[in-house]
Amino acid sequence: MLAKMRSAVRALSRSEIALLALALFPVCFHHLLLPRWTSIDKFSVIKTSVFLSLAIGMPLPRVLSAWSKDTAPRYILLGTLGLTILFSLTGYGKYFAVCDDPGQWADLGAEIAAGSGSDEVVFAIPTHWRIKIGPRVIYYAGRNIQTVRSEVEAVEWLRTHGRVRGVVFYLAQNQDIQKVTRISR
Repeated sequence: MLAKMRSAVRALSRSEIALLALALFPVCFHHLLLPRWTSIDKFSVIKTSVFLSLAIGMPLPRVLSAWSKDTAPRYILLGTLGLTILFSLTGYGKYFAVCDDPGQWADLGAEIAAGSGSDEVVFAIPTHWRIKIGPRVIYYAGRNIQTVRSEVEAVEWLRTHGRVRGVVFYLAQNQDIQKVTRISR
């Protein structure tokens, strides 16, 4: 049985292997290039679904045709595939269908954009360890945001990178801005 599966997988053409490689390359490149963002954002692994779909879908017809219609492994494989799809959909509904309100991130990003000048570096000081400045806030702010632990660290960052002015946003646990402080080196 395993020999039939291996031969079906080995029968992939060069174009199918190239397609799998093209689907996998951006995923690996992105995870290697942006490991911090990958670890923070819940949806960073979604792009892997294209590769997984291709990797499962390409050899599946060959594997199924290798078994006759009345064999038990065929039914076991189809049952496992059906249960996987069922559990995936219910898991998605349970964990991701009711996700964070994007308006919250848009509001915070708009406040940061309005409270910072184009010549200022934007810093964020989270007042709680659970607060993360993710890509959604950066997108809505239209600015890169440097996370620091204190104003002293922010001033040091300005000196190190040759920048003159910055603005520090203190973020509360509910993602509201507690205080805004302008700094310069």
